Amino acid sequence: MIKEIKYRQATAEDYKSILVLYNDAYQMKRSEADLHWLYDDNPMGKGILFIATIEDTVIGMQGIVKYQFWKDLELIDNYKSEDSLIHENHRGQGVYKKLYQMVFNFIGDVPIWGLTDKKTILERTGLPSEKRFNLATAISGFVSPSLFKGEKKVWSKTMLYNSLYLLSIINRKTTASQNGYQTESISNFIDIEAFGRNLSKQFPDVQVPILSQDIIQWRLRDNPKVKNWNVFAMRNSDNGIKALSLVTYNGKRCRWLSSYFHKGVSISDKAQHIQEVQKCLFEQGCVVIDQWLFDTNIVSEDIKKLMLSNGFNHVKKGLWIIKNQPKENATVHEILFSAQLGLD
Repeated sequence: MIKEIKYRQATAEDYKSILVLYNDAYQMKRSEADLHWLYDDNPMGKGILFIATIEDTVIGMQGIVKYQFWKDLELIDNYKSEDSLIHENHRGQGVYKKLYQMVFNFIGDVPIWGLTDKKTILERTGLPSEKRFNLATAISGFVSPSLFKGEKKVWSKTMLYNSLYLLSIINRKTTASQNGYQTESISNFIDIEAFGRNLSKQFPDVQVPILSQDIIQWRLRDNPKVKNWNVFAMRNSDNGIKALSLVTYNGKRCRWLSSYFHKGVSISDKAQHIQEVQKCLFEQGCVVIDQWLFDTNIVSEDIKKLMLSNGFNHVKKGLWIIKNQPKENATVHEILFSAQLGLD
């Protein structure tokens, strides 16, 4: 007899069963604390997990997490799609479609951003995907919670890399900026909201991610997956923040999350900021810095030249890595790690 698949909204009591499915599928050790952090502790609002079960076993899951933006200082609600997973024995049975229909019924007209290939998948299921997505997420590929401008959906990390590329062309040395900009590491987030609000004023037609003390603390300091983190601020002579870069690192590996820049910051000063951050990370003992560079999941020739000219290696689709330590100074473990990533 075919056992009935049931669908419902998950509670915290379901987290242990959900993790059995997730950790087995991805061979990970995700914890209940991770789920509480993502779905229950988000200062922008609680997230929701929908699950499919057979008897007491979770065979499918689909989550959405609340995210908020400023648009010309007006608060805009969005949801981000998270944790789409169907057990391999139950794929092709309409489970994903049913779970996502529950998502749509729950969020109403609030848009979703941050989809990978879900738009295409949802179109195949017959769900009305186009009307549900924020315009910025309608392009193919992952869309970062960074800064978009106009129809080209300019990604702040793309601007970041273009800055580095121009730096490599003009061979500008990383000396003190002519405009007096200085980059420093900051551990309190008190003036970050003022920076974000100014950013929203400068880009009134763009949805700017909310940058506040509570949200940055949640994203970095309270995140159980993050062991170490750093926020770098570029300030000018009046001590106002003009750029932010967020990074996390675990041991000697660092992940560059996002960079944000005010309009008045020149390309050369953006480049200087990025190089100062990179230098600081290497001085702190990081050996590898990775960045996920997605646009349409096809990296252009210009971006390839940009990454390669600044020491990055293209490891796999979307992932670029720069390694600081020469092989002769590395431990056996680090040599094996580098070989695994294809850096040798």
